[in-house]
Amino acid sequence: MGVLIFAIGSGGSDSRELQKVSHKPSFAMYSSRFSDLPVLEQELQSFIETVILDVTQQFPTRTAQSQGPRKDIVFLVDGSDGVGREFAIIQEFIRRVVESLNVGENKIRIGVVQYGDSAQAEMHLNTYATKEAVLNGIREMRQLGGRKRNLGQALQFLSQNVMIPAQGSRKQEGVPQFAIIVSSRPSTDEVSREAFSLKQSGVIPFSIGTREINPTELRVVSYVPKYSFTVDDLPGLYTVQESLINTLTELSDEDIARLRPEFPTYGGKVS
Repeated sequence: MGVLIFAIGSGGSDSRELQKVSHKPSFAMYSSRFSDLPVLEQELQSFIETVILDVTQQFPTRTAQSQGPRKDIVFLVDGSDGVGREFAIIQEFIRRVVESLNVGENKIRIGVVQYGDSAQAEMHLNTYATKEAVLNGIREMRQLGGRKRNLGQALQFLSQNVMIPAQGSRKQEGVPQFAIIVSSRPSTDEVSREAFSLKQSGVIPFSIGTREINPTELRVVSYVPKYSFTVDDLPGLYTVQESLINTLTELSDEDIARLRPEFPTYGGKVS
């Protein structure tokens, strides 16, 4: 569990038992009488000062966890031509969500991907280490463009090229993985298979779309139906902002373990 143990014994203590209890044998100390224990104070202090760096190196994950719950969150957003000037609204939505989160290299990591005809990573989970840098990166984004909205292809790109250890994903360390998908219109390719694959890999997707999108498509993409949100239009993204933030910040590891992803199919697409 990462607890460093020193053992101090006196009187009839068994020296071998003290060594077994200790983190390592040299961390076991012994005095012949309880009255002599103050003599060990300096020795104990010296031990602690000597090994503190070693402890940090042995338990890096525990050190990181002490800085708050860790999460990896990637925004997958519609950057197609159909979004038009309202892409700035999507940027502002991402900025407001990120602003409310405890972002940092050993805290919550943020990634952003745009999709249209194809998908493009604007920032990977390990591109920026501070909230300020992430917010600057969001501010400097430029709309990708594209006549199509190939969300299925984008989900595959997300799974294979973004939420991987080489790009900053900490899935192998047990850090929860989230994807927040923002769509302006229905996907122009089939999404079921790639959504299934993404959820099966352990990623928890949230889906936000306008009323132009069939609700079934939003539910198929989401991890569970309650993680799909419908807004009237892109300027209405602010209406789901608070609910999304609360869910992201309050969802515990135990809550995640109890969730059961849904794998429905949806064949609808726009040619």
